[in-house]
Amino acid sequence: MVCFVLSVSLVLTFKVNQGLQAELQANQQRLNSGILGPQGQQIGNNLLQDMATAANSNVGMRQLLAKYGYQIQPATNAVPAAVNTAPASVGQGSVEASK
Repeated sequence: MVCFVLSVSLVLTFKVNQGLQAELQANQQRLNSGILGPQGQQIGNNLLQDMATAANSNVGMRQLLAKYGYQIQPATNAVPAAVNTAPASVGQGSVEASK
């Protein structure tokens, strides 16, 4: 009887794991195919702008950005009218990709 219960629980666990794996693969496929598209790009741009703002006062952040080809321009008193992606304007300086 114990063997039967253990066998049934093993089969059920296998089925649950199989379903979770299929769900994980579907999520990964959506990410790989760019389903996030514009939303993902906006998140990336906002993150880069925040990093550039932090780099004005943080040498480590400035070095990290420089390591990956982004050059921080000195902060200006002017406030940018809009944010665009190349180069990204930042309220306290700007980031330009040198790639």
